[in-house]
Amino acid sequence: MQVEGFNEYCLGKQKLKYDGSHWYASVRYESGFSSVKKEYYGLFKSALIMGIEDGLVTDIEDANEYLKNSFCKLYGTSEYLGVKPVLDEIVQEFFYSKEEEEDSRGHDPLRSFLKEVLQSIVAEHNPHCRTKLEKLMSDYLAEEQGLVLKDNPELQAEFKRVVSEFYVALKVRRERFKQRAILNNYNYFVTFTRDDEKLESFEEFEIKLKNTLKNLKQRYGWKYQGTFEWSENGRLHAHLLLSIPDGTLPGKLTWVDRFNEKKKRMTKNLESDYFRERIGINDFVAIDKKDLLNGHTIDYILKYITKSTDQIYYCRGLSDGVEVDVDELEVATVLYYKYCARVYFFDSDFSDEESNSYVNNPNVDYFKDRYMLKQGSFL
Repeated sequence: MQVEGFNEYCLGKQKLKYDGSHWYASVRYESGFSSVKKEYYGLFKSALIMGIEDGLVTDIEDANEYLKNSFCKLYGTSEYLGVKPVLDEIVQEFFYSKEEEEDSRGHDPLRSFLKEVLQSIVAEHNPHCRTKLEKLMSDYLAEEQGLVLKDNPELQAEFKRVVSEFYVALKVRRERFKQRAILNNYNYFVTFTRDDEKLESFEEFEIKLKNTLKNLKQRYGWKYQGTFEWSENGRLHAHLLLSIPDGTLPGKLTWVDRFNEKKKRMTKNLESDYFRERIGINDFVAIDKKDLLNGHTIDYILKYITKSTDQIYYCRGLSDGVEVDVDELEVATVLYYKYCARVYFFDSDFSDEESNSYVNNPNVDYFKDRYMLKQGSFL
């Protein structure tokens, strides 16, 4: 399929990501470079913003390397030194001005006060919708502080800004969690509960569990991600997705009868004697790719990370994309972002070079098998 404007892009080797429905890659324009500063200044500033949104740039060092690689890929290395001052200016303006703005706003008394109110409301009520959070905050301000939003435009504007920033950050965390969960082929959803007799403190429970999983990752290649959650009765749980290679789980999994406090009845649970001895009660539930894509497994964990103070735990080396070579026959559509674009691909039109056929609904294993050993890398 020929996509309008496609020839304006340089695809080649790209990092593909999966949003649960489609595979996509963020690409940059191939042409349009000009010696006029304002033209390529906007080009590479937009590219830097896209790199930050896609998680490729996290600090100033990453930004410098990212812009250098982007320029050399598009125009070669011979002209790089001539435009390096402009690229440095982009990085300096974007990061330093942003840090200064955040620093100045962070010391604003009104802003700091509203953020404290928001955190206290979230910690106490853990609301799962924006409307409820805004109502709880506005009620608190009116009843406890005597501040009515509609009577104070400055307060109302800062109120909306603080709430919006909270939900933008939450959305980013949730989307990053989903992408990694979908791409890493987990086969178990596990809940761990602290044994009060074995582990005296909550900190000891957290450290013991994380160290145990870290050792299993180093020895057998386990992968994991998840979060901790406090139950209503004051007990600390850990909800984790685990990727356990065949034959690497120490001990045995056995069915045990246990009273389920939520269901108010006895239930059968698959428990590991290895983790029971070291951590406490645990519940293993086998899952597959369909559960991750269409089930409620991911959503069940995500409901516990509404609070901005809740940490998401990832093991090292988790992939959030696959680096492959793509061609225009696989492109379904292009969404434009000024000088950058996001290219989406047909799920059923990825050609298989060896069998001269098409692969329906390719997943991360397909890309890994197809490219990792040939020319690409699994990120």
